[in-house]
This record gives sequence, C-alpha cells and structure tokens, in this order.
Amino acid sequence: MDKETEEKLKDGRIKILSPLEFHFQTSEKKDEFYLVDLSYNKGSGACWCENFRFRIEPKLKSGKILPYEAGSQCKHIIMARLILGDKVIKATIEKLSG
Repeated sequence: MDKETEEKLKDGRIKILSPLEFHFQTSEKKDEFYLVDLSYNKGSGACWCENFRFRIEPKLKSGKILPYEAGSQCKHIIMARLILGDKVIKATIEKLSG
C-alpha cells in the first residue's frame, strides 16, 4: 500500500467500516464521506460519490456495462479493493511465516 493511502487510513480520511464497507472523506467537506460497499453489483462494488451514482450506475443498470468491465468502478471502489487486497496479502504472509 502506498504511503499516502496509509496516512489517510491512519488519520481517518479513509475508514474501514467492515471487510466490505469503507468511508472515503470527500474533497469538498472534511466532515462528509462517500460510502463504498463492495458487496453490491456482484462484488464489483458501489459508491455514493457523484461519479458513480450519476455516470457509472446508470450504465450498470441499463446493461451498457457489466460489473468488473472497464468503467464499472469509480476511484473510491478501486482504492477500497486495493486496500482490501493488501490487507489479505499481508495477513496471509504473516500466517504463512508463522
């Protein structure tokens, strides 16, 4: 995981609510967050940011794009998936190392 993402997790700009739910602080207001839920769209994820709700989600609902296809995830979903993957990889390495 990159240093900037680690800092955002540490200072609360990104919050892990559950293994599949994340909060990302909005860039406009420090006290507002976008919810990312990776259980939506067959595990591809959903986000409450404007880009996802107004650009991506309508395409998913109409079938113009399918979950996991290019353009089906906003930057928040992609980052949540990277964070989750990084945590799983690190935990697996620790477990295997013993």
